[in-house]
Amino acid sequence: MSPSLPKLLLAALVTSCLGCGDEPPPAPAAAPEEFDDPFADDEDPAAEEAPAAAEDPALAAAVPPAAADSDTPALAGSDAPADVDDLQGESGGPSTAEPGSADDGPAVDDAKPRSAGEEAAAPSSKPSKPSKPSTKSIPAPDKPPSPPNAETPPAPAVDEPAAAQPKPTVEAKPAPPAVKEPPPPPPEARFVGTYRFAGGSAQRQRLKDAIDVAVEQLNALIRGVGRRRLNESNQIRDQIDITVNGDKVTTKFTPGGTLTATLGAASIPWTTDTGNKVQAKVKMVKGRLVQDFKSDDGARRSVFTLNESGDTLTLSVTISSDRLPVPVKYALTYKRK
Repeated sequence: MSPSLPKLLLAALVTSCLGCGDEPPPAPAAAPEEFDDPFADDEDPAAEEAPAAAEDPALAAAVPPAAADSDTPALAGSDAPADVDDLQGESGGPSTAEPGSADDGPAVDDAKPRSAGEEAAAPSSKPSKPSKPSTKSIPAPDKPPSPPNAETPPAPAVDEPAAAQPKPTVEAKPAPPAVKEPPPPPPEARFVGTYRFAGGSAQRQRLKDAIDVAVEQLNALIRGVGRRRLNESNQIRDQIDITVNGDKVTTKFTPGGTLTATLGAASIPWTTDTGNKVQAKVKMVKGRLVQDFKSDDGARRSVFTLNESGDTLTLSVTISSDRLPVPVKYALTYKRK
C-alpha cells in the first residue's frame, strides 16, 4: 500500500466531519392570522389575463366558417323572389286600370247597324241615379207661434273665462332657508378613543418567539446586541390614546411617548422613548391608520385597523433592517375603553 493513501483517507474523513455539528438557522416565523398589512395586495403581481377565445384552437375549431360569397346563405329548394309588380298583382294591390271603366257599363258601338227589334228592346238612355235630397232644399217646419201672454224665458248666464276673472292676490312668503347637511366625518375620526391591551399572554409569547427567530438568524457575535435592541423597541403598550384635530393625529402610548403629525405630510423628526432619533410619517391607507418610522439602521411600520363595530383595534407591526434576513412581524389586540 502506498504510504500517501492513509493520509488521503484521513484528510477526507476530517473534511466530511467539519460540518456535522452545525445546525441550519431556524425558519422565519410566519405572520400571525390577525396581522393586517394594507400594502400586501400591492406587492402581488397582477394576474395574467386569460387568452382570448379566438386564440384557442379548440374554440376556433368549434366556430362555423362564414359563407364565402354572400352574407346570407341561400335556402335549398327555394325559388328567387317574384317581381314587385307580380307580388302587387297577386296580393290585390292597386291596379293601373283607368278609373270609371267598370261603372260606365257596356260600350255601344254606333257604327254597327241595329235592327228594329233591337232598337225597341234597347233602352233609349241610361237611367240616372236618384240624387240624394239636400238638407238645404228641405224646408224647415214652421215653429208654432208662441202664446201672446207667455213670458220669454231669460237667457242662460254665460260664464266668463277664467282669465277674465280677477285673481285674488296672494302675498309671497319667503322660502325657508336651506338646511345644510353636515359633511361626513373623515375616516380617521373613527380611531378617536382610548384602547387597552387585550392580547393576553398568548400574544406576548408570540412576540417573544418572533424576536427569538430573528435573532437566531443573526451572526453569533451580534446576537446579544440584536436581541436587546429588538426587545427595547418592541415593548407592548398597555394603553393607546388616539385624538384627531383637523388633519393632525396624535397618538399617545402608555408607557411611551406621544406623536403628533399631519396626515399625508412629509416626515418629521421624532425621538422615541428609548432615545432613538427617527423620521416619522402618518397617513391613511385603505381605511387604516399607518405610521412609518425610519432610522439609519432600520424601519418600523405600525398599522392600526378597526373592526366594523369600532370596539377592537389591531396593531400590526413590521420591523425591517439591512441586518435582518427577514422582517419581524407580529400583531397586538386592543379593546376600546
